[in-house]
Amino acid sequence: MRIMEHGQDRPWHKLVREDALTVGQLRMARIGVRQVVIARTDNGIRIYRNRCPHAGAPLSGGRLDGEHIICPRHQWAFCVDDGQCPEHPIYALRAYNVEVRDGWVYAQEQEEEIW
Repeated sequence: MRIMEHGQDRPWHKLVREDALTVGQLRMARIGVRQVVIARTDNGIRIYRNRCPHAGAPLSGGRLDGEHIICPRHQWAFCVDDGQCPEHPIYALRAYNVEVRDGWVYAQEQEEEIW
């Protein structure tokens, strides 16, 4: 899926070989200076900004518990599929589009990040 902004495609970033990702584990990667967390479950691969929206902890230091990413700081759970926090619905993870091409995992920002 390509998302257009001001008439231009956002770039896709090649991150990691798909076979280097283990089901049930989190992995940190970088897109330029930004860190992302990659979660692989039986249902696929999801990529989010590697930062808890509540307290800023690096999510890659947490764990993957079934279909939830658990923040290492306060143990908040975020659904892998949509990044939402069921217990605190105003908090959600910043998601990236994901594609697997020729054995490589690629990520694309869903919306422009200002910082």
